[in-house]
Amino acid sequence: MPNLTIKPQSLVVLGIDPGYDHVGWAVAKIIKAKFKILDFNCIQTSKENNLVTRYRQIDQGLTKIIKKYKPTQLAIETVLFSVNKKTAMRVAEAKGVVTQICLTHNLEIFEYNPSQIKLAITGNGRADKKSITKMLELELKLKIDKQIDDALDAIAIAYTHQLINKKS
Repeated sequence: MPNLTIKPQSLVVLGIDPGYDHVGWAVAKIIKAKFKILDFNCIQTSKENNLVTRYRQIDQGLTKIIKKYKPTQLAIETVLFSVNKKTAMRVAEAKGVVTQICLTHNLEIFEYNPSQIKLAITGNGRADKKSITKMLELELKLKIDKQIDDALDAIAIAYTHQLINKKS
């Protein structure tokens, strides 16, 4: 008898744009290759708090999201090192916090770099933020007013995950 892999009929994916000021997040449900955003926003941390407290805020906020929507997969953006090394280190640390929380909740983890995201969404690996936003509005029929960029990035990351995995 052949060994057949059965794909689930629906899948809940958590898209994350890591950061320590705010963590962009989006929860999407994929049903038979159709992508639907369930919710999205940012976990905002307070600049008055020390980093440990801010990471705890990320932990608490993300845990609530995971318990509410029960995703099984995490799609997260890789951290690119910028000119400001201190900021890059803080973002990398926050990404580690997010990754650990998701591992604790048994999410399967997938990483995508900015070029992969731009290419999947627009067909151009060097697309700008405006082009990505326009494609998300068109493809997902979203009304994007003045959303926080990090939440939009999280939607793009979750959608990239669906687009890349639809092909495989």
